[in-house]
Amino acid sequence: MLLSQPLHHQHILFHQSNPKYPGATPDPVTDRNARNDAQRIARRCANDYWLNLCQNIQLSTDCGNIRGMYDGMKKAQASLRLRP
Repeated sequence: MLLSQPLHHQHILFHQSNPKYPGATPDPVTDRNARNDAQRIARRCANDYWLNLCQNIQLSTDCGNIRGMYDGMKKAQASLRLRP
């Protein structure tokens, strides 16, 4: 392989020259399933994060912990600002 070639082309040439290498032949179904699984896990993690944060804010409010409540709200607002 030439080092002057873009990395993407080097990757393609490597897979074409090594057919026994795992993943050498792209399988669109397997790729789609892996992408769907990754997206599902990411959504679940995000949902768990928000549920946990809301539960902590509610618990702080119920216990009269005003500082904890406002810290939780601040954390939620900061997370919303960081989103694209």
